[in-house]
Amino acid sequence: APTPSLIHNAMVLNDDQKLGLYIALPLYFTMFGIMGILGWRTKVKRASSQPKEDLDGEGEMVSHFVAGKSLGSFVTVMTIFASLFSGYTMVGVPNEAFKDGYKALRWIPSKLF
Repeated sequence: APTPSLIHNAMVLNDDQKLGLYIALPLYFTMFGIMGILGWRTKVKRASSQPKEDLDGEGEMVSHFVAGKSLGSFVTVMTIFASLFSGYTMVGVPNEAFKDGYKALRWIPSKLF
């Protein structure tokens, strides 16, 4: 096990790294806060302009899972592709790593981006 001093030294940031964190983290949280507020406002506007279909919420749930049937073909195809690629990667890469060893490290950069 690593000694506590090694762990402590690994967590120490220099001044440039601290400045980057002080800038990046507030921007990150601000951006997602703004997106959340805009999404909420859009939802409220859509809900007020659409008639209520049913009282049990089933229409809202179905609309959520099919995105109101408003997605185009490209978005649908890319969503299916991403789901399939993710599934094959999650099942295939550990198998390849078991069989081929370090050759499977080539998958790591594709998971970082």
